[in-house]
Amino acid sequence: MRYLAEMMTDTGVPATMARVLAFLFTSETGGGTTAELVARLGVSPAPS
Repeated sequence: MRYLAEMMTDTGVPATMARVLAFLFTSETGGGTTAELVARLGVSPAPS
């Protein structure tokens, strides 16, 4: 996932967007919950 995100940023995709897209592209279901995304990317969730 990290390599894919790096390749996307090299082509001009913003870093955060690249990480989220890489997560979605590499997940088994093509999606995920916010909790899964937060855990996989190692970020804090957005305030509600």
